[in-house]
Amino acid sequence: MSVDENKAVVQRAVELFDALEPDTLEDVLSPELAAGWREIMNHLPFSEHRIEITDIVAEGDQVAIRVATRGVHAGEWEGLRPTGKHWTNRGMALARLEGGKIVELEFLFDELGHLRQLGATITPPA
Repeated sequence: MSVDENKAVVQRAVELFDALEPDTLEDVLSPELAAGWREIMNHLPFSEHRIEITDIVAEGDQVAIRVATRGVHAGEWEGLRPTGKHWTNRGMALARLEGGKIVELEFLFDELGHLRQLGATITPPA
C-alpha cells in the first residue's frame, strides 16, 4: 500500500476510536489488536472522550501521529476513583501496517500530567 493509503487507515482507526465503534475495528486493525482495543473501548473510564490528530507523518509501512485528547474522568483509572473532572492530554502513536491493517500500535502519553489534572498525588516508594 502507498504511504497515503497507510495514513488513511490510521486516520480511520482514530475516527473509530473517537466514535467508540468497537465492532468495526477489524476494518483497520489485525484481529489481535482489534480484540484488545475492543476490550479497552468497552471499559473506557472517560466520558466525552475525543481524539484529534494534530500531525501525521508516514514512511513505508509506518505511520506516526501526534494527537490531542480530552474527556471527563467518569470511571476508575489507575486506582483513582471517578472525579468528574475535565482533562486534556497530548500524545504520540506509531503504527505499523501490513496488508492495509494496523498490526502494531504503540502509544506515548503524559500519564503523570493526566493524573495530576484529576487531582492525584504521586508518592514515590520509600
